[in-house]
Amino acid sequence: MTRANLLIVTKDGHKIKLYWSSDAYPDTVGAMLWALARREHEPTLENLADQNPAGELCFGYVGNPYYFYEVDQSAQTVMAWHATQRWVNAPEDWRARGWRCYLGDNGRFGYPNWVKGRPITIERAEPSAAVQEPPTTVCQECERIFPAEDAYTSRLDPARLICETCFRSAEQAGRAKLAAHGAEI
Repeated sequence: MTRANLLIVTKDGHKIKLYWSSDAYPDTVGAMLWALARREHEPTLENLADQNPAGELCFGYVGNPYYFYEVDQSAQTVMAWHATQRWVNAPEDWRARGWRCYLGDNGRFGYPNWVKGRPITIERAEPSAAVQEPPTTVCQECERIFPAEDAYTSRLDPARLICETCFRSAEQAGRAKLAAHGAEI
C-alpha cells in the first residue's frame, strides 16, 4: 500500500487536495503528474480517474502517506517528496478534547505526523513528436474532458459537442418520451 497525497494548484489558484490509496510510486504516477501540469482545463475527479495509473484516487488527504506530490498548473511544475514521520506532543487537555494519543518514547503523550521529507526528482515526461497526446475537448453538457475524436453533436444544437455519456442519456430520455406518447421505438 503506497499511499500518497496530491495537491493540484490550478491556473485559477484553486487548490485540489487528493490522495492515492495505493501504488502511487513516482515512476508510476510521474507521467500523469506532468500531463496535469500542462493541462489547460481544471481537472475533475472523473477526468483524473480516466488517466489514473495507480490505485483509487479520492478527495482529501491520507494521514500516513509514503509520498507528497504538488502540481502547479500556472508554473507547469511537478514537485515530490518522500514522507517522513515526526512525533507531535499532545497539549495538556488532549483527553478533554477527545483526542486519541499514545505514549511516546519521550514519555509524553502525542501522535505521529507525516511531513514532507527528502525531495524526489520526477523526470519531465514530454510528449514526443511520434507519440502526441490526442486533442481533447470539453463536453458542453457535463464539462468532462474527453478525446475530441469521441465527440458527439447535440441533435438539438449541432454546434454543441457532447460526450458519449451525455449523448446516450439524451437518447434514452428521447426514447422514454416517445414511449410515453405510445410511439414505436
